Amino acid sequence: MNECTQRIGHQHLLFDPALWPDVSADQLTVEHWRAQGAHAAAAGRGNAWFLARPDGEHWVLRHYQRGGLIRKLSPDRYIWLGAARSRAWREFRLLQALTAAGLPVPRPVAAGVTVAALRYRQVLVTQRIADAVPLSARLAEAALDAGEWRTLGRVLAQFRDAGVGHADLNAANILWRAPDRFFLIDFDRGRQPASAAVQARSIRRLRHSLDKFCRRQPGFHFSEADWQALLQGYGP
Repeated sequence: MNECTQRIGHQHLLFDPALWPDVSADQLTVEHWRAQGAHAAAAGRGNAWFLARPDGEHWVLRHYQRGGLIRKLSPDRYIWLGAARSRAWREFRLLQALTAAGLPVPRPVAAGVTVAALRYRQVLVTQRIADAVPLSARLAEAALDAGEWRTLGRVLAQFRDAGVGHADLNAANILWRAPDRFFLIDFDRGRQPASAAVQARSIRRLRHSLDKFCRRQPGFHFSEADWQALLQGYGP
């Protein structure tokens, strides 16, 4: 895959010319996407917007937003250390590497960074994975069988074996597509290579996420047997 970069004043662009050769900075804003008819995803820190393009492509724009207590002080601005060290740049390039390796992730389209007063705001555009829903939404509606849980475990093992660490592996950042396909999204602060400790922490985080959904949503379809099936697929 190829990539191109552009700098126009305080705006920095990184993009795949095969997917979006004529991208411009004003197109990498939530306001522009809303004007084009984009609709917001479910509420969350990522602030994602879905757009169906005239050429038939379906894309996702995510405006990076902070979480935790710091969000109250600076909801979407980060300390500027250069474009290559911005979170959008690093996620774009990690997704490029994972896509090239054949791992089930969305292909990156473009990243945009706007700098002001040694702070920056950023967005990332990726291809939308067609007909897929968050695992959390799927389990709120119906159960997966043991074979599907083992399949998910094998998918997670593919990332482990490739040395990938996901910083926020949870039931909303795993997509399910019928009949038994799984994809990982949101690789902000992801790593490759990642230590075994980081990868183990990701799996524990997923278990914590599933348990939390169970506590908050009566009838959420997850059990200890499901987790053991996932671990069977994940392997030692």
